[in-house]
Amino acid sequence: MSNEIFESSFSTDLLKEYSDTTRDAQAAALQSGNAFILTEDIRKLIARIPNTTVSTNALERFTQETRTALTKAFNTNSLIVADEATLYGKLAVKLAQVSQEAENDGGVVINLDRFIDNPYLLKKSYARLSMGRFGTSSGEKLRERLGDPPLREQISEISSSLKERGSNKVTFIDDGLSTIDALEPYVTIAQKEGWQIKQFILGVGPFGEGEWNSVPEAKKLSEKAPFVVLPAKNPLDWVCQRDVTVFGGKMWVKNQTLVTTPYFYPFSNGASASLPSEKLIEISKSILIANINLLNEINLNRTLPLKFLDCMAAGYGLPASNLETIRTPNPEEYIQTYLEEALNTL
Repeated sequence: MSNEIFESSFSTDLLKEYSDTTRDAQAAALQSGNAFILTEDIRKLIARIPNTTVSTNALERFTQETRTALTKAFNTNSLIVADEATLYGKLAVKLAQVSQEAENDGGVVINLDRFIDNPYLLKKSYARLSMGRFGTSSGEKLRERLGDPPLREQISEISSSLKERGSNKVTFIDDGLSTIDALEPYVTIAQKEGWQIKQFILGVGPFGEGEWNSVPEAKKLSEKAPFVVLPAKNPLDWVCQRDVTVFGGKMWVKNQTLVTTPYFYPFSNGASASLPSEKLIEISKSILIANINLLNEINLNRTLPLKFLDCMAAGYGLPASNLETIRTPNPEEYIQTYLEEALNTL
């Protein structure tokens, strides 16, 4: 699929469904608007945690349980679950392609997502940039993710590499863009460093009207039209699966510690996932139970139950409520025990 706004490799095998009829309805929802998109990433999320394995059946069960929870708020035909292997597989293939192009023209491909990877990359034309928007007492600030080098250091290394290669061209690859303001960090850094944006490679690419017109705005900033795996016209919302786990959510700084606020109660009011207030508790309870079931499966394969400290080593923050409805855990606590405590708040 291609048009003047973007290139795309979209196909219905990207939609995690077992009915062709439902897939067709969901594909139509992506083109007409108001789809709720959940991008599956639970396998890659768990794979980053040291000494942690879990069965495929347990991961599939978790996806099905979270999807079922969300159908209490969103119609089956408009609730899109993007298959993890297909989405990230397509991004990995495109990453290798643009990396080769950058090798030829002296540019650098900058990967902004922790879960996009390809083992056959040309190192001179490839870089990772770990950053995110963190809430602070004085507003949102751009900084490195937990466990990664300082943001300024990462940016300087990329600029030095470009200088050595005699180029200023960069290609950004990410799991997607949300609203238009998500482009601001790319623009700010590129302008400050003198980088020329060649192209955006995106998993989810919204287009349409208002704040969701992200892909057309990205096109204005780059030489080539963005490449989009999953284009979506005027979506209701897009949420990464990690954000409905205890490992993800909105990042912020609390008492000089990096923490995250998952998109469900008792950690938040669910607004970041467009959860309706009248169904917040019901949906959150189902999501919490799905998390507890997953942790139980993980712990079956461990000598000791999983602690928050284990996950912090993988770059995940401590969960913290912005509603003050539950305490922030100690890094040494067992995650499953804490989740059971969270369930008791409902």
